[in-house]
Amino acid sequence: DAEFAIRKIVSDQETLAIEPGEIVIGARGTAVESLKPLGVGSPIRLKWTTAGFDWKQIDHVVSGGPYLLRGGKVLIDAEESGFGKSFAESRHPRTAMGITRSGDVIWLPTDGRQEFSKGATLAELAGLMAAQGCVDAVNLDGGGSTTIAMRTLVMNKPSDGRERPVANGVLLFDAPVKPDPTAA
Repeated sequence: DAEFAIRKIVSDQETLAIEPGEIVIGARGTAVESLKPLGVGSPIRLKWTTAGFDWKQIDHVVSGGPYLLRGGKVLIDAEESGFGKSFAESRHPRTAMGITRSGDVIWLPTDGRQEFSKGATLAELAGLMAAQGCVDAVNLDGGGSTTIAMRTLVMNKPSDGRERPVANGVLLFDAPVKPDPTAA
């Protein structure tokens, strides 16, 4: 439990700088109405509970949804998660992340809205993740945000024709590879 006072209200803004220590509450669709009574200075109490890990060890969180696979079975909870039927059943560029039974992490971008690629429905994306051996998988941000880059090289074809500026992303790092001085 923590109590905060609202310091700023922003709506319909494309970009928003978030300072260290700030918490942002975002809403879309019908949830926007529930935040309308709040104003600058309004007190707000946040309560969150988790099971299985310690939030104090978490620096950053990126949300996603809806689920695609749970426990090895297709479980697309689009409507329960606030995503419409059209979102689930229409083909879009999408990004998914899943985990296999052995613990390997699978990242899968699907391009779309282009001549060579029409995108994927959530059911198609779930099938692709299952085919890669995932037992749990979630849809992440998609559309023009679907971009996979390695160093400075974009590995897919973003639907905007270029990388889209986004508020967050998932970065994967590995230990630097040092050249072998004995290799010819």
